[in-house]
Amino acid sequence: MFRKFVNMNIKALIGVGVGAAILLYLVGRKKLSGSATFSFEKFKVDLKKKAIIITLGVNNPTSQSLTINSIVGNLSLSGKVVAAVETFVKTNVMPNAKTLIDLTVKPSLVGLAQTVLALAKKTQKAADLKMKFIGNGNVDGIAIPINTQLG
Repeated sequence: MFRKFVNMNIKALIGVGVGAAILLYLVGRKKLSGSATFSFEKFKVDLKKKAIIITLGVNNPTSQSLTINSIVGNLSLSGKVVAAVETFVKTNVMPNAKTLIDLTVKPSLVGLAQTVLALAKKTQKAADLKMKFIGNGNVDGIAIPINTQLG
């Protein structure tokens, strides 16, 4: 009887230990992915490809690599959304490093038209124009908000 009791307790302890290890791993991954930061690095127009490309930087200040599963969001110019941006290509970010990710922009004709009209009316100076990317990045399965401005 005692032996049966001991065997049951050992199985329960093993189960609790495995559960605790999984929990610690998941909490560690969440903390790790939460330490990633994003920066708006470049904006360029590629006339050959007839595309607008923005470059986001992903900073990993930890000693473990991260995986960016996807990035989605909107590109705005002086507060007006001009394009939807998305990528679902997995990208690895090495430990203690920055990785640059180029994103092809899909312009919104309405947002682009509003911005061009505002510029044509000279209601804004070119120096006052602010380009922003607002969205989310999926880092190791955790959604991280992105709110970054060029410059």
